[in-house]
Amino acid sequence: MKSVAVIGGGVNGVMVAWEVAKKGNRVSLFEQKKLFSETSSATSKLIHGGIRYLEHGHFSLVHQALQDRAWWLKNASDFVFPTRFFLPIYKGRSRSKLMLYAGVKGYQYLAFKNSLGPSLWHTPKAILKMAPELEETGLQGAVSYFDAQMNDVGLGCWLKSQILASGVTIREDTPISRFDANGNLFLEEGCQMNFDVIINAAGPWVKRLLDASNLKCAHDLELIRGSHLIVDRKINSSFVLQNSEDGRIIFALPIGNRMLLGTTEISHSLEEANQCSLREEKYLLDVINVNFRRKILSSDIVEKYSGVRPLFKSAVKKSALSREAFIEKENKLINIFGGKWTTSPSLAISVANLII
Repeated sequence: MKSVAVIGGGVNGVMVAWEVAKKGNRVSLFEQKKLFSETSSATSKLIHGGIRYLEHGHFSLVHQALQDRAWWLKNASDFVFPTRFFLPIYKGRSRSKLMLYAGVKGYQYLAFKNSLGPSLWHTPKAILKMAPELEETGLQGAVSYFDAQMNDVGLGCWLKSQILASGVTIREDTPISRFDANGNLFLEEGCQMNFDVIINAAGPWVKRLLDASNLKCAHDLELIRGSHLIVDRKINSSFVLQNSEDGRIIFALPIGNRMLLGTTEISHSLEEANQCSLREEKYLLDVINVNFRRKILSSDIVEKYSGVRPLFKSAVKKSALSREAFIEKENKLINIFGGKWTTSPSLAISVANLII
């Protein structure tokens, strides 16, 4: 049995703590605030394989994410549920019908036995019957595919109960000031502790903690702010909407009697306020108002929130960045760069195997 400290109370830290504890280790999970209070609570509420990553050739990531999606659906079915997503196609401002149909079919086949159902083509008449809120002018039809949505609040509570049952000691409201590669951990309150392994799973704060500890690493992160709007508008279907100007996609999802709209991709620093800007609000409204016949106004917005995603640093444009996690090990220290809700189960297994 090893004593293991996991730093970070987001989904990656929680899943890693759970998997390491299941291997018979004594695990303490440190979070500077409350579990899931930061990035992991400010997402698009999706458990998905990342269909848009296919366009940039991230096939292995999509395949792995689809296997992880199956894990969530099997183990947390009360909080994760399959959903059919519709992607409308408009003349002159969408990717080609052939490209999109090939994409959703490839997405289905990459899931293999874990496919949730067939990807389909819908005529303009058929999609308007199912989704009358769509703008009719220029509509050439739609493709659809299956992914999953989540109740992140319920899922977070379930995960907390699972790690407690596995013997993990949770230390919320316990900021870390620094650590070293020899297993020494220093709390801001002045206490020093020693562990056989320290796992730095602090998400966007991974690099900041390393800098505070005067530790060099071979990897870095690019921080991306993703903002969302909750709108007082009921929709019955989940949509993937294309922005013809920059090629990005956004999601429009039903959340009770309201709609969740997101997300943006804006470079962010930890010194900035983590909040949706007017520029981001306009961006999201512009995209949906091109696709919906009944326009949405700023006055329809009932809530805005933003999350900061840690992506492995690259020179390519943000929407093409890989969401894969990178794991770096030095002596008794393991650093996790990147990662997301969907792929946290396989990430946790990889980290636990490193400890073994």
